[in-house]
Amino acid sequence: MRRRSRSPGPPAATVPGLAAVATALAVAALLAMTALLAWRAVRSLPSFDGAMNLNVARSLAGGQGYGFRYDSFFAFPAQTDGPFILPAALVFRVFGISRVSAQAVGLLYLLAFAVLVPALLRRAGLPVWLAASAAAACLAMPGTVEYGANGYGEIPMLCWILGALLAAARAAGHPRPPVRLFALSGLLFGIAVLTKTAALIPVVPAGSACAAAAAPPGRRLRSVAAFAAGFAAPLAGWELFRLYALGSVGAWQLWWQLQLGQVALQSGSTDAALRPGPLLARLDTHLRILSGQVGIPVPLLACWLVLPGIAASCRLRRPALPATRLVMSALLLSTLSTVGWWLLLSPTGMAWLRRILPALLLQTCLVATLLPGRLTRPPALLAALLLVPQLGLLGTGLRVLRNQDPAAADAQVRRAVALMRSLPPDSVFFGVGWWQAPVLSLLSGRTVMNLDRWTTQRINALPHKFLLVDRPLRVIGGSDLLQVETVATLVPLLDTPEAAVYRILSVDPERPARVGPLTDRFDAAVDPVAHGGGWYPSAGGWAWVQPRSHVLLARGGQSRLVLDAAFWSELFPPRAGPRHLHVSAPGCLDRQVTIPGAGIRHLVLALTCPPAAAPQPLDVTLALDAAMPVPHQLDADTRLRGFEIRRIALEP
Repeated sequence: MRRRSRSPGPPAATVPGLAAVATALAVAALLAMTALLAWRAVRSLPSFDGAMNLNVARSLAGGQGYGFRYDSFFAFPAQTDGPFILPAALVFRVFGISRVSAQAVGLLYLLAFAVLVPALLRRAGLPVWLAASAAAACLAMPGTVEYGANGYGEIPMLCWILGALLAAARAAGHPRPPVRLFALSGLLFGIAVLTKTAALIPVVPAGSACAAAAAPPGRRLRSVAAFAAGFAAPLAGWELFRLYALGSVGAWQLWWQLQLGQVALQSGSTDAALRPGPLLARLDTHLRILSGQVGIPVPLLACWLVLPGIAASCRLRRPALPATRLVMSALLLSTLSTVGWWLLLSPTGMAWLRRILPALLLQTCLVATLLPGRLTRPPALLAALLLVPQLGLLGTGLRVLRNQDPAAADAQVRRAVALMRSLPPDSVFFGVGWWQAPVLSLLSGRTVMNLDRWTTQRINALPHKFLLVDRPLRVIGGSDLLQVETVATLVPLLDTPEAAVYRILSVDPERPARVGPLTDRFDAAVDPVAHGGGWYPSAGGWAWVQPRSHVLLARGGQSRLVLDAAFWSELFPPRAGPRHLHVSAPGCLDRQVTIPGAGIRHLVLALTCPPAAAPQPLDVTLALDAAMPVPHQLDADTRLRGFEIRRIALEP
């Protein structure tokens, strides 16, 4: 029987040659992407959120404590924390504050990320060319260009997670792994959580996989204990530092009370609508949002998000090296948890690309781990099909890198910074509400005050007063800016789309009445805002008013003023005694009402003036002898508030 002849294959020397070429090209692509991102970062200024982080480093470097000053001092703002802030403070202390020094720590983390990704994938058994290609693909992903530096904490957080996975993978590949590797892995996971609290979402499943898979059966208890001790060490140390910096157990407890409330709010865990219908609607909405952010159609995006999990689950059923199995399972679990949280639980108002960016980068690494092997096998073939949406994602990221040049916008900001530095030393600069112009504050070295926290008399008494406006205030905080423009007389000194500086000539003591006829009542559940001044927009059936406010009502034959108001417990600290509300109307009312403690009050006050034949404006002034304190928390309500009103009305 004659044997079937085989067609001659490529010479044996060709395969190593092709591998060498592929490796050289992949490493060149990784170096080129790293250099491009570094060059872009050096030419850019920090972002709004990034500058808020860096203002903490500025404060720490200047000896003012761990926090930032926006009118009040906000200690330990809950954004990116110590592992980013401490080295940034050191850089500021040594080199001063500039565009380059503001980007230095972010750049170092970006370089570390470019090294850690191929190092981890090599430990998982990938060839050099594929590991380097995956790292280059991560750097080219949508979002990495914007959030890879610029003061953000997502890439620093990922660096610590990757380092923890690398330590665990090394332990998994060791016949008798040293306990110190488990302690190191736990320590690095703990530092990742310390960098950003949101790291808990990928760290908990990934850390559990590492602790379970890397620990040998005979030494599992000892290894897991070392992992847990390593994880707890940086968190416990930081809490001791926080307790010392805040000064008391009570302040520490208050900080955590506010922080846990913000975590619950921003994570979406407080959402009551966790039923299938609302969840599916949110899934559809968030998929469409993400599709627009990354630039590929929803079907392709859904395939890219779902199919790697199926392929990885199939691959994990087959025998594999312990390190390979550990890395793949940790990447799978961390991406599933983060993507699932972002699509199903994260509030739609916070469905930002940077909150899912860590999952997108880890997913890219997971896709790379699925590619080795024979492409005729279903899991590998499935992974190869994923290259279609993956290439679409990379195309979007590269277009952003090519098309968005920050130089023009940054030049406008630098002009504003130069102007701020040239103004008199006793100048007072104001932001409004949340919008504190952190980039201008950081680079100019000027402290920014909150216009909402100052009385009109105090503002008008200043000899040199200025309002700062940046792009986020124009784009997102337009209603806050409009409110300031309504009550203040402003003269532009510099007016560009990215940054503006206005001289404040004066602030009117009374806000002008809104357009429309006067009525004899204001109901916060119905009316958007009252005639008069000192009122904030109503929400949830209540409206905050400043400690001194007034409202215009139409008075005809009514004989009394009725007020339903809420006075919060923060107005009554220990040993403060009762508060006093002075209610007055020219010629008709002059009463001081004692408010003994917190609660909702129904006040009925008689009018002493004779009734009018036809409705006439009655200007009612409300003056409380206290103001709500500002919780020193980043997302706290920083407005100058006195109490809340549900209804104020004139009645027979």
